[in-house]
Amino acid sequence: MALRAEYTLHKSDLNDFLEQGICEEKNGTVLSVLSLFARNGVDPWQEAARLAGMPRLAATEILKTMIAGLSAGPASRDDPRVIASRLVDILPDRGTTQPVRRPRSPAVTRTSWSTRLVQAFALIVL
Repeated sequence: MALRAEYTLHKSDLNDFLEQGICEEKNGTVLSVLSLFARNGVDPWQEAARLAGMPRLAATEILKTMIAGLSAGPASRDDPRVIASRLVDILPDRGTTQPVRRPRSPAVTRTSWSTRLVQAFALIVL
């Protein structure tokens, strides 16, 4: 029996970007872009695709704002703009990435199952 789309891992050209580390948290774990997006309540693959389609400066500003808004703040001394700029450089070619489209069942709310799972894991790790 095949898994429904919302229960499978995504295969996307965005995965390298989403797996990138942003900073080391105070507990020693590395916060990934995927976790950052999940903490902000957005679907990681859709947000990554949206950023990939934006001009570089706009995408950098959005990421910088998210990184700067981390409640505990990065344990490293790197500037959020520097981190965001490095991450935007990893995004696939602008305008060529399409958001991952998943069929939705009527029971699935705005936040996808995989996003809720990442959010729950992030809360456990904290």
